[in-house]
Amino acid sequence: MKTKILLFFIISLIFNNFTFAQKKKTRKITGKITSNQQILSGVSILVKGLAIDTISNQAGQYDLEIPNYFVKLTFHKIGFISQELEINDLKKTVFDVQMYSDTLQKIWASQQKLKTTKNIYSIDNQVFNYFPSVSFEAALQGKVTGLQILQDNGMTASPIRTQIRGINSLLNSSQPLYVLDGMILDTDSYSSDLESFSKNNPLADLNPSEIERIEVLKDATATAIYGARGANGVILIFSKKGRNEKTEFQANYYVGISNPTYKNSMLSGKDYLKYAQESWQNAGKTGNVPLPNGIDPEKTEETNWQNQIYQQGIQQQTDFSAKGGNEKTTFFVAGGYRNENSFLKTNRFQRWNARLNLTHELAKNLSFQTQISFAKTTQNRIPLGLNGDLANATLAIPFVYENNLLANNLKPENRNSVLQTQRLTANFGLIWQITPVFKFKSELGTNFLSNQEHFYRTNPIPKVTERFFSSENYLFSNAFVLDNSIDDHHFQAVLGMQMQNIQQKTLENEGSVWVNPSLQSLQSANNQKVVVNNYRNIGYTSGFFQFDYSFKTKYLFSAVIRTDYSKVFGENKRFQTFPAVSAGYIAYQANDLRRNLLSFLKVKTSIGITGNSMFRVDNQYVSTYQIANGYNGLSGLIPVGIANPNFAPEKSLQTDLSLEYGFFGQKITGSVGYYQRKTSDLLINSPISYTSGYENALLNLGKMTNSGIEFNLNGNFDFSADFSWKMGLNLTTNQNKVDDLALNQIVSKNPNSADQLAVAGQNLGVWQLAKWAGIDNLTGKELIFDLSGQKIEANQENISKNQTFMGNPTPTYFGGLQNSFSYKGLEINVLFTFSGGNQVYLADRKYLEGGFDGTNNQASTITDRWTSPNQNTNIQQLVYQSDNQNFNTSRYLKDADFWRLRSLSVAYHLPKELNEKMQITSSKIFVSMQNLATFSKLDVDPESNSALSALPFSYGNAFFTPSQAKTLLFGVQVGF
Repeated sequence: MKTKILLFFIISLIFNNFTFAQKKKTRKITGKITSNQQILSGVSILVKGLAIDTISNQAGQYDLEIPNYFVKLTFHKIGFISQELEINDLKKTVFDVQMYSDTLQKIWASQQKLKTTKNIYSIDNQVFNYFPSVSFEAALQGKVTGLQILQDNGMTASPIRTQIRGINSLLNSSQPLYVLDGMILDTDSYSSDLESFSKNNPLADLNPSEIERIEVLKDATATAIYGARGANGVILIFSKKGRNEKTEFQANYYVGISNPTYKNSMLSGKDYLKYAQESWQNAGKTGNVPLPNGIDPEKTEETNWQNQIYQQGIQQQTDFSAKGGNEKTTFFVAGGYRNENSFLKTNRFQRWNARLNLTHELAKNLSFQTQISFAKTTQNRIPLGLNGDLANATLAIPFVYENNLLANNLKPENRNSVLQTQRLTANFGLIWQITPVFKFKSELGTNFLSNQEHFYRTNPIPKVTERFFSSENYLFSNAFVLDNSIDDHHFQAVLGMQMQNIQQKTLENEGSVWVNPSLQSLQSANNQKVVVNNYRNIGYTSGFFQFDYSFKTKYLFSAVIRTDYSKVFGENKRFQTFPAVSAGYIAYQANDLRRNLLSFLKVKTSIGITGNSMFRVDNQYVSTYQIANGYNGLSGLIPVGIANPNFAPEKSLQTDLSLEYGFFGQKITGSVGYYQRKTSDLLINSPISYTSGYENALLNLGKMTNSGIEFNLNGNFDFSADFSWKMGLNLTTNQNKVDDLALNQIVSKNPNSADQLAVAGQNLGVWQLAKWAGIDNLTGKELIFDLSGQKIEANQENISKNQTFMGNPTPTYFGGLQNSFSYKGLEINVLFTFSGGNQVYLADRKYLEGGFDGTNNQASTITDRWTSPNQNTNIQQLVYQSDNQNFNTSRYLKDADFWRLRSLSVAYHLPKELNEKMQITSSKIFVSMQNLATFSKLDVDPESNSALSALPFSYGNAFFTPSQAKTLLFGVQVGF
């Protein structure tokens, strides 16, 4: 209801203030469009902000009737870099344009929005000016319908879960496919989870300042061209490129501080003694409550252990770039450095990066282009969970005592965990313009990734671990592209093939107990052994065809088909085909924008099949074995997996129906649409007949549905030459349901939390809990409802017998509201994000409010515990060493709805006169604040998740999880 009221208010405000049209005279302009001295037909020309457009003819010429005032023209053509031309000469009538070819990635996936039938959302690099971050995904939060960004915790370079239109798998990855300048990236986090360390974010290797734009592909027609890996959606990343112009240099620098958005409020030392003694007496014991570690309250100093692990985080980043070129050669070169210490001690991140993008005309119709980037990162990680620093500091009894494990762990000489990553990504392409309408392009892409981990500790048992991981990723692509117009008919066709091969190696060794503790290397340790020695080889050979057609720029049609061959699939399923079609109709496009309330209206629909082969398990198509040492002390091989010749990718049938609209000369634009994605052949570890010699096998048996509505509304208003306002509102709903698991249930076992399940007829990740019934007013004990609805005492036996399915970890709605104001050189940007309809399980509350066990501190909320005078409470009577800490009930399942002021930034562009005095071309100073305020019923961070299981649906748990960071950044950008 709140969302509907907000939408109504915004739409009413816009319509009340902009129901006018300025009457202006028009004039005619003409021009010719070329590329490398070749004419370009079929180029779409659009008057920016207005629904006035045309297409260049066979001679590359165009003519337009435009308003008789300053306007901007945009030029778009598949396979070429979009151009923008400012018309600020009211007497000149001829405007010729030179366009430059772009990567094959754009040929496949990027089209002019008004004329496409695909569901593609494009974001330019301005988003990073408002939201400087270590990884580009964080800046996308709240910007795109259907795109949900979930950051597991507030540590630097922590994992980010990106989901497009919901979770799409039970066992496979649900992350979208990432493509950088045409190269399909390997973006799994291959860091280990030793000692419960948080995984790293592999995309933190990519510097956001190098990105030109990002395109999010959502529907089947847009993603089917990626075949067996397109079902989770696709995110295209385009790096910056050079231009045929004078060399421009740019330097950026920002520095900032960070603090946690939430901290647990714990008992002081004085209060701890008071309530611990009360719980001791409630347990029927006499004397003083025993304290661990030989603590004597009279002689021991009181302390707040959380203050020992928190610090004021600091981050700084420096970037430098240059771009330019001439008619033959264009280039973009960049380098950068980032150094960040998070608000948790010993958690650090460093990144060095460099990039070179080059385009060169080898001959009249032949050009070469390359994009090369390199990044090296170093991350000092800290453990999470019950043995993590945050849990140890939160639960530690608030007194100083000797041999404190937490205090020892905060010393680098006692514990150290370093993850070093190096990534080299390169793409080399040749473009042969055979005729003005026909071209051929060949590309070779590579992505080399290596991880080296070193872990060392002295307590409680000395241990050292070395882990090495390497990945070699090669992609070879070829495509023929036909782009032509005949009278009112315009068509584009792409026929191509791809071959990709990924080779991965993992080696992990560990040792323990050494003579000299100052030697932290594996070589100096005893009891050395190999823990992991693994090799993977993944390959795809693919062919694809895409056809786009439009008639009178009004009737639109698109078809895509791709076939993938891979030995990753079972012997009977080696070839997989993925088709998709879409159609659109531009019902209205105003010719005279001065008098029309409605300026644009288009309907479009699509249907297609895509696949998910991002398997987390290997070799399911063959019989597998492992080494065992149990045969008379000798080693040998034992069978562990049965061959499955029908092992296949999971498949999604996706349908879309949407309406795009524009008002007041495209000052107001937006869309509303419905999608449904029915996924079949879900992989399930299913029981099989014991006569096979095995207990279970991974089979394609499950079915699941995601469906929802996507709505966005955008406004772009120029009140005067100095003042403008841009706004954007997007809202996504998503309903998830597991349709069929062939009588199976998949349980995600969480050692310190409640189990989550995949159950037919329920939403994915539902919890299995007993329904909490509050506190017994007479006894102060916890109560639950039994299956008949009667209140009974909460104990382990009753809880295990009266569990039901409840809760939903997946938000049923989410979105963002952004407003940008510009006045002369001043810019203000405000972004709110929101989410709701889901729950979060506060697993750590069992320890913080479950009562005294003799070793743990308690949250300050227990001061409202049950006593005979205070019977109306939700905190049970305090009883020493009670079993409450092990109760998994709905007491800790809370609604996670929230609104968050995600970012507030203020920037000022220095006046042109001042820049000229300093002999620079441009300059900007800015302040950016992130996660300033959160509006939620929870007293913890509603977005934090603890990755307690590797299964993709196991989230929505808070278990001593560091909250999101609240940051304040100061920066400067200088161009010269």
